[in-house]
Parts: sequence; C-alpha cells; structure tokens
Amino acid sequence: MSDLPKKEQKSEQKVVQFFDEYFNAVQEFPVSSLDAVTAFFTARNFEKTAAITIAQIILAQAKNS
Repeated sequence: MSDLPKKEQKSEQKVVQFFDEYFNAVQEFPVSSLDAVTAFFTARNFEKTAAITIAQIILAQAKNS
C-alpha cells in the first residue's frame, strides 16, 4: 500500500465505473418464472432470443422493486 493520497475521481469516471459494474451482478430466477414469461412473448410472435431478453429484464425489474 502506498502513502500517496487517493486520486479524486471525476464525475465522468464515476459514471463509467457504475455502468462497468452494473451488469456484473449475478441474477437468479426460478426456471418456471423465466419459462412462463418467455412463453408469453413467444406466443405473441417474438423471436426466442428477444423473448428471453425481455423476460430477464422484466424479472430483474420485478425483483428490484
């Protein structure tokens, strides 16, 4: 460890650091919930990849709320 003072971060650096770490958090959902939400969107003619992505976003938002 150094005796030098810590370098003050600029606001832009703080924003970049926040978003760099934002997607590193592990999120876990029950498989049945993910399958149900995915099926909802695939039944409405969404492509499978899009349906899975939207399902993950919705479940993550619901978990955080």
